[in-house]
Amino acid sequence: MEETTEQSTEQKPQSDTFEVKQSTLVAGAVVIAIIIIGFYLGSVFSDVGNSLDYVVDNGLLVSSDDDAFIGNEDSLVSIVEFSDFHCPVCGMFFKETVLEVKKNYVDTGKVNFVYRDFPILSLHANAGTYAQASECGDDQGKFWELHDIFYNANYDFYSLPAEERGESPFTVELLQNYSEEAGLDLEELNSCLDSGKYIDEVNNDLADGQFYGVGGTPNMFIVAKKELTDLQLSALNEIASIVAEQAGASYITIYNSEQVTTIHIKAALNYQTVSAILDVLV
Repeated sequence: MEETTEQSTEQKPQSDTFEVKQSTLVAGAVVIAIIIIGFYLGSVFSDVGNSLDYVVDNGLLVSSDDDAFIGNEDSLVSIVEFSDFHCPVCGMFFKETVLEVKKNYVDTGKVNFVYRDFPILSLHANAGTYAQASECGDDQGKFWELHDIFYNANYDFYSLPAEERGESPFTVELLQNYSEEAGLDLEELNSCLDSGKYIDEVNNDLADGQFYGVGGTPNMFIVAKKELTDLQLSALNEIASIVAEQAGASYITIYNSEQVTTIHIKAALNYQTVSAILDVLV
């Protein structure tokens, strides 16, 4: 089975880790512990135009499209993640941040969570095929099983020292093993992949991510579809300032209007930081 999703943009990886001293935010009494930041960075994408959901006056409403979704659909706070099953930082982000967010915010009904594909094919030859496989798995009600298996394999591989990693866990052959482990009908899966059913879906996620300013993985958008108080906005801005000051780069952008506030997280922030942001919103 061959890789079929197209992406021509050349990208170069950059992985950064920063440790930030404990800080306390007076506004909202939010406490941030040690912050670990990682980012798998690509070059800037060219502008892409398409029709998406917007709220004017600097309030960006990120579309969830029709992608895989868990959590309380009535929640006013949504998390939309753009990620690549094969990026080195993304497995760590899944294990150390996403799973904790799921347990403490998604499973408790406080927020909902949407996953959108952002395979960086110039770096990960089979990432598009794995993204398509996850969509095919969704047809069988197994998206999240595949999602977790893929990221666990990613984490297990990249958490080892480079000299101990051995062969890639991201081959097309291993995809069959992972799919069987998830309980998929392999004949149905392969038929879906061979048909190219979800090529356009994956490419649409890529285009949307580029449009929203995603330049690498993982990127997370936290969307609060409600008006925030001045105290809440002050707390969010202070979190963003602390991260920028200590990391030496702006990894959090806040878009605000009366209708919606969107926080764009452009790095693999640790759970304590994401939790501090969510606690301001929920």
